[in-house]
Amino acid sequence: MMHTTEQMGGALGLAADVGGRTAGYARAFGAMAAVLLVVAVVSLLLPRGVGGPARR
Repeated sequence: MMHTTEQMGGALGLAADVGGRTAGYARAFGAMAAVLLVVAVVSLLLPRGVGGPARR
């Protein structure tokens, strides 16, 4: 995830100056943090024990 975030930040700030590159990284890290927060919340809301192998 961190490598993907690095690549996204570089792509967002590529055409800009050094300040733009920094802003691109900041946007990418912010977006990745938001995505990870959503994933964490969804994982906590999922029912436990569903979809696993049957217990005997």
